[in-house]
Parts: sequence; C-alpha cells; structure tokens
Amino acid sequence: MLHGTLWRFLGPKLYYLAEHAPTLTWHDFDPMGFTWYGGLIAGTAAVLVVIQRNQLPLSLVSGLIAVPLSLAYGIGRLGCLLAGDGTYGCPTDLLWATAFPHGSVATMVPVHPTPVYEALAAFAIAGLLAWVGPRVAAPALFGLYLILSGAARFLVEFLRINEPALLGLTQPQLWSALIVIIGIATLARQRRSRAIAPPEAAPATEVVHEP
Repeated sequence: MLHGTLWRFLGPKLYYLAEHAPTLTWHDFDPMGFTWYGGLIAGTAAVLVVIQRNQLPLSLVSGLIAVPLSLAYGIGRLGCLLAGDGTYGCPTDLLWATAFPHGSVATMVPVHPTPVYEALAAFAIAGLLAWVGPRVAAPALFGLYLILSGAARFLVEFLRINEPALLGLTQPQLWSALIVIIGIATLARQRRSRAIAPPEAAPATEVVHEP
C-alpha cells in the first residue's frame, strides 16, 4: 500500500493548493497546509488501483483497513494539535480551552482544541470497530467506519472556524455528509446481499438400516 500512503500525502497538498488557487503565494507551497479530504480522495483512488492490479478482494480489504484508518486519522489530528496549524475551533472559556501562541497559525485567544476532540473520537471509533469486527462482515465494518467517522467530523465542524460553503454547511461538512451516505449505502447493500444469499445446504445425514 506504498502508493496509497504516498498519495495520501500528495493529495492533501494538491487539494489545499486548489482551494487557495485565487490567492496562492510561495508560502502556500511550504510543508504546511494540507487538506484531509484531498488525502482521502487521492489515497482511495491509489488503493483501488493497487487492489485492481493485484486482484485483491475489495470487500475484505475495506474491512481490514477500517481500524488502521481511524487510528491514523487520530494520530494525524494530534500532529495538528502540536503544530498549531489552525485546525482548532472557535474561542471559548471552557476549562480546557487552549491558546496557540507559537503555532504555525498562532492565536493568543483560548479556543476549542478541536484536534483533541477529533483524535479522541477517532480512537474511540477504532476501539469500537475492533470490538465489532469479528461479529460483522468486512464490508459492513467499513460502512460503519464511514458513518461514524463522517458523523464525528460533521459534528466537530460546528466548533471550527471554517466558512460556510453551501446551505450553511462548511466544505468538510458536505464531504462528511457524503461519506455518511456512502456508509449507509454500504451497510444497506451488505444487508440486502445477505438477505438474498441462498441458504447453506444442510449436512447430509447417513441413514442406518437396522438388520
């Protein structure tokens, strides 16, 4: 999955540059400035290519990557917290409010540490998926991952400072809603396929004739 990992780094940068195309400066090309959904799109495309090229079962692979994806997202959000890259939330006076005076996008005003919220949610989702995993089919596990992770990002976005893009929702919320819909469709398809699957044949029993 090296190609997927590579594109998950390159994709966010390209997406970020596309978002800021009208106002690009040389500063935008530095190592900072990534958009997670760019990584999602590019990484997914790269993984699909690798799966197709190696004739791997898509349904099984999707289930196997659900927990690692959630863990990786949580770790990435902790990196955002340490870097103070501007992914924090709006000002608040809560006890755990955090200022980022030395962040790459500095603020002296205490704000919601939304990267912490997202990291905790991601780790909780990973734990839940790991627990549920042995009990459900791989596609259903991936569908559950999409629903939970998309819903978590949708909700935390209400505390973020991104500008609305459509219908009062931010761009990440629109992406999150789409991810949740795909997750629901994945679960529905898995349930439908199980409902129409032919029943397993009962084991043949040997008839013993008494003399």
